[in-house]
Amino acid sequence: MSYAALKLLSGFSFSESLLTAELQLHSVAYLEENTIDIAQSHPYHEIVLVLSGDLAVELNGAIFQVRQGELLHIGPQITRRLKIYPHIPLSLLLISFSICDGSTRRGNIKPEWIEEERTLLALLNESGCHIRPYGTALLEQVNRLCRCLEENRAGVASLLPNMLSALVLNCLQDLGQLQSRPSAALQGSTVLANKITALNEYIQLHYAEPITIEQAAKALNYSSRHLQRLISEYHSVSFSDYLLQFRIGRAKSLLGLTTESVDTIAEQCGFRSLRVFEKNFRRLVGMTPTAFRSKYSVINPTDSED
Repeated sequence: MSYAALKLLSGFSFSESLLTAELQLHSVAYLEENTIDIAQSHPYHEIVLVLSGDLAVELNGAIFQVRQGELLHIGPQITRRLKIYPHIPLSLLLISFSICDGSTRRGNIKPEWIEEERTLLALLNESGCHIRPYGTALLEQVNRLCRCLEENRAGVASLLPNMLSALVLNCLQDLGQLQSRPSAALQGSTVLANKITALNEYIQLHYAEPITIEQAAKALNYSSRHLQRLISEYHSVSFSDYLLQFRIGRAKSLLGLTTESVDTIAEQCGFRSLRVFEKNFRRLVGMTPTAFRSKYSVINPTDSED
């Protein structure tokens, strides 16, 4: 879909109370392929949500590659420069925000919820850069926001703080489960980036199906050996592990942001049995899907009504 309506968010800002702190959103910017950006540094946190295309980001001299379907968190006081490939379609949402001290919310709030939020916020404040895949639930949230802006619904301005705070908090939820990815010098050319973009798009369309590397290679007009070499160079894993990581990432998002049953989520994410899903989820995440949902779905702001 077209995300051009997101340009209407330019200049929008607000404050929203979390469980233990205050979220202050300073700006939202929608950038496209032909947008020219300059290097800058400021005291805020930034989230880069790549909706399509591939992006190179220079952070204090180190180069990071951020791909379609990924989130990038940039900590305060880091000089960054966005590099946009001229031949690759690109759209991204750039969100600047601060987390400030605030009073703890009262009501039916479990102590472990407060502890989880404090741990998450501490992680954000201590880190310089995090990259993590996001799932379909987060993308659907962006799509709903975009449709709301396109339709120019009555009262849309009053809805934006809630919709944007939910979007930011869901991004933070994903980032909270992150293992930091080390920086790496960009070696690929635009040709390599195009191949990776094509692979990512194929996986996003077909991850729920029982696909093999042979099927993927044939669909992308590569040999199986070339495709595996491409994945190894770019992701440092095998095709089967890359597909598994993608499926588990989608499952984590659905577990945290929906009320779908574990069986349904397993099927939606391409696992042909609940047993296989639970085994792989425990191996990659360190806990069962049910335990993950119990521990992390509490951050989802749509679960409560103020």
